[in-house]
Amino acid sequence: MGDMLPIPQRADDITPEWLTAALRAASTIHDATVTHVAHERLAEGAGFVGQILRVTPTYDRDEPGAPATLIAKLPSLDDGGRTLAGMYGLYEREYRFYTELAPQIAFRTPRCYYAAGDAAAVSYVLLLEDLSATGAVGDQVRGCTPEQASLALQQLALHHASWWDHPQLTQMPFIQPGIDLVNAGLTTYPAAVPLAIATFGDRMTPEIRDALPDMGPRITAMMEQYRDRPMTLTHGDYRLDNMFFGNEGSGYDLAVFDWQSPSQAWGAYDIAYFLYGNVDIETRRAHEMEALRTYHDTLLANGVTGYPWEQCLDDYVSSLVVSLAIWIINAATLDTANERGRELFTIIFDRLVAAVTDHNALSRLSA
Repeated sequence: MGDMLPIPQRADDITPEWLTAALRAASTIHDATVTHVAHERLAEGAGFVGQILRVTPTYDRDEPGAPATLIAKLPSLDDGGRTLAGMYGLYEREYRFYTELAPQIAFRTPRCYYAAGDAAAVSYVLLLEDLSATGAVGDQVRGCTPEQASLALQQLALHHASWWDHPQLTQMPFIQPGIDLVNAGLTTYPAAVPLAIATFGDRMTPEIRDALPDMGPRITAMMEQYRDRPMTLTHGDYRLDNMFFGNEGSGYDLAVFDWQSPSQAWGAYDIAYFLYGNVDIETRRAHEMEALRTYHDTLLANGVTGYPWEQCLDDYVSSLVVSLAIWIINAATLDTANERGRELFTIIFDRLVAAVTDHNALSRLSA
């Protein structure tokens, strides 16, 4: 889909002529022509490595199925963010997800109207369904209600169960083992540590600050011991800013987007990422074990076998310390200059520090 059209690099490249050609190439429109395009930049400070635009086309005639608005996703214009995304394969993975995998996913995902990608040039475009008319997007800074958290974790368990040790996981080259992705990121870890300490060191406990300099190799050693754990298709960035909660009559309760980071990994990584990053500290402490039990029970009720509760809990705690290493890398690399971005990073880190401390997660690392 979309191999013949030039790939836009910025909002102004999505012209009426280009959008007409893209929508016709995908058979989204047939007779209508786009005569004008308005662009609105979205997701400032939401932690997304790239440009997200709401695109509003004007057509020369009415046509059934012609989208009133679309979401366009393009790579970052920032060299650092683009390099990071290219290193992790984020854009390529999401492009392949929407063109090859999305119909097999239990989650409600946005419809993809058009997709094109050039891996060598790190150049991509996605035109996706705009769900803002049918649902409300979550807000990671504000956090979620207990009801939203319960729904998100219930849907997550159902998704994980459907992909638990699925043979197709190893047949999709773009869905890499999460352990390999983390190890690739850890190559930048030594340089990231002093930058992260300089920026956020005052928010670290002495134990965490002291552990950071040599934590990279210890993370690698810990993960190697867990390579034989059961794997599933993880989302990798399962958080409120990547979710729409459906309005009454929308036909869905929860829709999940931003599929840049799926991998073959422990399901507990997604649940740890959601609980420490999207639930305030006191609420997590009060309901964490109940949420984990519900997640585990849902796995078992949907066909997962050979995964005892103790292993689930161990995977959860180990995922917290892996998350700490990933956060250090991202905190030193991503642009947090805008107000919401800095606020988001600070809130997430405070919540993560609390969770790592509560569970003594550093003890999972070998000496």
